[in-house]
Amino acid sequence: MGPREIQQIEPARFDDGGIIRPAPFTPPAAHGTRRRRRLPVAALLFGLVLCALGAIGWFVVSAKSVHVVTDPEQTEIEIAARFKLQFGGRFLLRPGRYDLRLRAPGYHPLDTMLEIGPEQNQRKSFVLAKLPGKLRIESRPTGAEVAVDGDLRGRTPLLVEKLEAGGHALRFSLDRHQPVEQAVSIEGLGVEQTLNVDLKPAWADVTLSSDPAGAEIFVDEQSVGHTPLQAQILEGRRAIRVQLSGYKSELRKLDIVAGQPLILPEILLQPADAVLELRSIPAGASVTVNGRFEGRTPLELALTPGENSTVRLFRDGYASAERGVRLASGERRALEVNLTADVAAVEIRASPADAELFIDGEARGPAAQTVELNTRAHVIRIHKPGYVAHETTITPRAGIPQQLHVKLMTEGEARQASIKPQITAGGGQDLKLFRPEGVFMLGASRREPGRRANEALRAVLLKRPFYLSVKETTNAEFKNFDPTHSSGNFQEKNLDGANQPAVKIPWERAALFCNWLSEKDGLQPFYLVRDGKVLGATPGAAGYRLPTEAEWEWAARQHPGGMARFAWGESLPPPPRAGNFADQSAVGLVAQVLEKYQDGYPVSAPVGSFAHNGRGLYDLDGNVAEWVHDWYDVPAEQTAPMTDPQGPGGGQHHVIRGASWAHGTVTELRLSFRDYGVDGRDDVGFRIARYLE
Repeated sequence: MGPREIQQIEPARFDDGGIIRPAPFTPPAAHGTRRRRRLPVAALLFGLVLCALGAIGWFVVSAKSVHVVTDPEQTEIEIAARFKLQFGGRFLLRPGRYDLRLRAPGYHPLDTMLEIGPEQNQRKSFVLAKLPGKLRIESRPTGAEVAVDGDLRGRTPLLVEKLEAGGHALRFSLDRHQPVEQAVSIEGLGVEQTLNVDLKPAWADVTLSSDPAGAEIFVDEQSVGHTPLQAQILEGRRAIRVQLSGYKSELRKLDIVAGQPLILPEILLQPADAVLELRSIPAGASVTVNGRFEGRTPLELALTPGENSTVRLFRDGYASAERGVRLASGERRALEVNLTADVAAVEIRASPADAELFIDGEARGPAAQTVELNTRAHVIRIHKPGYVAHETTITPRAGIPQQLHVKLMTEGEARQASIKPQITAGGGQDLKLFRPEGVFMLGASRREPGRRANEALRAVLLKRPFYLSVKETTNAEFKNFDPTHSSGNFQEKNLDGANQPAVKIPWERAALFCNWLSEKDGLQPFYLVRDGKVLGATPGAAGYRLPTEAEWEWAARQHPGGMARFAWGESLPPPPRAGNFADQSAVGLVAQVLEKYQDGYPVSAPVGSFAHNGRGLYDLDGNVAEWVHDWYDVPAEQTAPMTDPQGPGGGQHHVIRGASWAHGTVTELRLSFRDYGVDGRDDVGFRIARYLE
């Protein structure tokens, strides 16, 4: 670069009040024009070649070898790639995804995605589907129905188009010919193939003749002509009937084999029997001919020509009738017999007197009347609105007076009459029905020895009738619900006998058992359950449940004289065999036992081993204590009666009632004793209850 002349700029002076003023600038004069250098063309071309070779080298180094294999081999391959090299069926392609198009004559085109991975050598295989083929079908005879793979395609001659390549099942059907099933392999590729099928006849030529000739031939009750005749009869077991007026029909059973001609011996026809067309009024009479039962009217009877025949008719409610008949050979005669009614009187008395009488569905007026009826079975129905209809069947007998006395019940009376005093639950437990009357007192007086603070006196009125199981639930019964349950042992004493009461059962499991029983018997479950947990109850439900505390105490204590103190009476000690308590056999097992009392069972006894109480209930006191429905609380005394109480709305524990085999003190043996808990115990079981409705 040449030297430049730079004009000197004088330093600024600040004589004008500090203002800086620009000085003029004059560019230096040019010393000459500068020439630009140009690259030679050859150098430029050489650079381009080098770049192209570099790009090719880069592509060759980074591309992968891909062998595209196709079926069929002669397939046109198109790969939508900007950079690719092809050598026959091999390509150089960089890793990535490319659109691939495959085309071959006679095959469905294939458009798919070709994915190139990082491997150096790769093989990609593709199979093209053949185009459908065509099948031209001929049959002898023509008109056969053709099904391809179960689908009907038409009748021969037939061209079936668009058949996919591969195997197909063909079926040919033609009336009176044997069906043909055949497999065919379709080449595809749009090629038309030809198939010829011969259908074999499904009949045989059968030659028939008769003496006399001219008889009509029926094959399976279809007329085919008259003798002499050669008929084409379908294969199989066939009924051949030969009929000629004035002669008996001849019936033959033939096994026809297709394609095998059959010539039958000449059929000799016999003169026809005489025919009696017999009717009776009323119809339905039983008929005997010469003492042999022939059927019921109306009836056609074949009688021996030229002989006397005795025809007798019988029908309930009618006198029997007898006729003598003689007919000539081939004669046909009609006979109608009027049967005489055989009647008897029946006196009907009904209450209410204005009830309506129906006999065999026909209204006959007021129920209180005497009617004459045929001596056969009749359906008697007596009805009045507001009452339950009474229906019965009677059979009057001639000469024997009969009376029918009916007292209709109102719907309420009928419902009460239908109530069963004892039922059996689906699990096998027997339950008795109880209808408590009047107010009674739960709990015990403060002056009663052994009384606890949770036994306050409370007045109760039980209005809803309820069923209570006669015995405690056994191990065998509970294991039908829970096969894994075991009551186990207590100090090596067995508690798990089949007929011993089920114990070690939490209150919730006892409630779930009740719901299971309800479902077995089709009753609305009493307990509300979600995810196996009892969340509450439906107070009005009639499903099985645990007894309420009030029901339990009423069943255990209430008697005409008031509320009993102990199950056996009013004072200790209990008499022999009073129940299963902590007796001398339980010494060493429990803390306190009854002196000089021996019941023979150190732990629980089989249910019902001791006498029932006055209500027919077993083990309400003794054997095992029992869960009841109520939540536990410490109640206050209450003189106003509670009606059908079900206990507090909630709590932490449930009430346990009654003494057990582990109890031996005056407090525990009293029927008013109340305990509580949640979990199962060795000496706590349960019994079931339910409302009547």
